[in-house]
Amino acid sequence: MKRIPVPRVVGCLTVCPALYAARLAARLALCLAVCLGALALADLGSGVAAAASPQVETAIKAIKSVGNDPEKLKLFCQLNKLLQEAGDKEDAATQKQIEDLVTKIGSDFGAAWDVGDELDENSPDGQEFYAAVDTIADKCQQ
Repeated sequence: MKRIPVPRVVGCLTVCPALYAARLAARLALCLAVCLGALALADLGSGVAAAASPQVETAIKAIKSVGNDPEKLKLFCQLNKLLQEAGDKEDAATQKQIEDLVTKIGSDFGAAWDVGDELDENSPDGQEFYAAVDTIADKCQQ
């Protein structure tokens, strides 16, 4: 005689073992997906975002290094003030002052600044780059 599986009682539900195993597997898969999602979100919140291209990551590192050098930071603060005062005006004298300050800060900063000029502020790379610039600019007001 062939044996028929006996339903098991789980809580107040009566289910066959195969259905119980399928539900358990589905719950475990959901739990795993939630945990992996949480880890991915935690990773996004640390450091330079993975979305930034290698060229932009290098530029961001150059921008951030300015914040660690008091002399370069002083020059950057002058540059930041000049940029705020200039706004959208196209003035040759102001443009020359900006270029001079960028040159004085250093060649790495100048190359990074050129990368930033080519970025769309709304792109992931642009957002990362300008967030780094804003972080350094915040040090100017301290």
